[in-house]
Amino acid sequence: MKMISFTFFGFVAIVFILLLFTNKFIKDDDKSLKTANIILLVASYVFVIYADWRFAVVLAVLTLTTWYFAQRKKEYKFGIIIAILALAFFKYTNFFVESFAKIFGGGENELQCTEHYPSIRNFVLYF
Repeated sequence: MKMISFTFFGFVAIVFILLLFTNKFIKDDDKSLKTANIILLVASYVFVIYADWRFAVVLAVLTLTTWYFAQRKKEYKFGIIIAILALAFFKYTNFFVESFAKIFGGGENELQCTEHYPSIRNFVLYF
């Protein structure tokens, strides 16, 4: 889903309207907040699944891991570290692979190794 498209605009409009109605019709603040969080979580998964279902698996693992460590007050730092490591992996893997291929290989044929990982590049573009 491109960020400048009618599909994306419609998706954001639907999520916004759902959040607006949640805030307007649910008077209890706790229920309203929990409902809004669920709407945003589901919208996040729908957005990611629209890009590629494999990214939803990564997001689900990160969500469950972060939630698990957030429940343990003394170990919450591990959840943050895991999320940052996942971000760093998906954001910088192609950069380092291409850089090492240029430094040690020097030719165009060596750069074809990054074409085996197009999902990493796409993952970064969507987030």
